[in-house]
Amino acid sequence: MKKLRFLLLVMLPVFFTAAGFAGTTDHGEIAGLSTDGRYAEIMVSGIEDGSGFYYIKLQVLDIQKNRFVGKKISMKQDDSGTPESVKRKAQSQSERNRRKYGIRKSLKPVKVRVTGNDVEKTFVINGRKHVVKIDENESGTKCNSMAGMIQAKGFRLSLDGRVIDGVSSPSGSIGCAFAYKIESVYNYMGHVIILYSAQTPGFEGPDTTALFSSAPLK
Repeated sequence: MKKLRFLLLVMLPVFFTAAGFAGTTDHGEIAGLSTDGRYAEIMVSGIEDGSGFYYIKLQVLDIQKNRFVGKKISMKQDDSGTPESVKRKAQSQSERNRRKYGIRKSLKPVKVRVTGNDVEKTFVINGRKHVVKIDENESGTKCNSMAGMIQAKGFRLSLDGRVIDGVSSPSGSIGCAFAYKIESVYNYMGHVIILYSAQTPGFEGPDTTALFSSAPLK
């Protein structure tokens, strides 16, 4: 996949049945949009599992080309900092990206109402029905986890039958993914931005890599 990936927590009972066990908790959002409908600023922040430090990541998604562009801003709190100071510094450094791509923080996409299950969602825009779907595939790769060895999976993400993203075997920034889930769908000026996730083994529980893809509505 061409785009950078972000982490987002989803807790799975397959690893821990006791309440309170979870991996890294991320919050992902679309923090701004360009007036021409081409670019979106993606922000992910959370508390790192283990260290307890706050972190934040900011990058620009080219909505029309379905890839990340520009400089990635990534910062983490240390013993001398606070979450608020780290966030302010990251957002200040990201201002160059916002100017370059014409992004305004005041512009937000419309979150679309969806129905369905974790890997297939249906939604309606302008009276037309659309379907976003994830097809998982066995990769032949196995990974260690707190629950033992697990089977890693690849995926294909499609919108109305058109494949817009995917990997045959998870690796790199996705990690050893064993399950995928469609989180949210956003609409902006004739395109949709899909937030979905790849679940991976974590230290105290499962982490999840949050993935962002975009596609035109046809």
